[in-house]
Amino acid sequence: MVAGPDLADAPPVGGRSSRRGHWTGKVELCRLSRMPRTPHTSPQTLRLFEALSTDPTRWRYGYDLSRETGLASGTLYPILMRLAEQKLLDTDWEPSDEPGRPPRHTYRLTADGVALAEDRLARRAAAESTAPRRRGRSAPAPGTANLIGGTA
Repeated sequence: MVAGPDLADAPPVGGRSSRRGHWTGKVELCRLSRMPRTPHTSPQTLRLFEALSTDPTRWRYGYDLSRETGLASGTLYPILMRLAEQKLLDTDWEPSDEPGRPPRHTYRLTADGVALAEDRLARRAAAESTAPRRRGRSAPAPGTANLIGGTA
């Protein structure tokens, strides 16, 4: 009989072995990926859509949008740049009235941006209206009230 490799010491597929070649009993699990989320539905983007859609034809400064939405510049400006690259925002430079001050960047929704903002805000409103309401603390189950400091 031909001797083959000793498979008793080999780890099962997906397992790990120690330095000495002994099976450690650890098993790696695969990660399940979630379905990709719908673009432009982050809470930050929705807050920006809310602010811009109040008057979609009005040019808005980034600083004013930051104050209105509560978004930090490191969050707001990447969203504005992404939306502009996707032709959902018009952008323009407004020269300063004061000499020596730089021009200011302004933003407003395009027609496609208005449609997308309305769609995403409507979807959020629909999801919020169908989501179960979380109320404050629920009443304790019968017979369990005040177990920590009192009588049941």
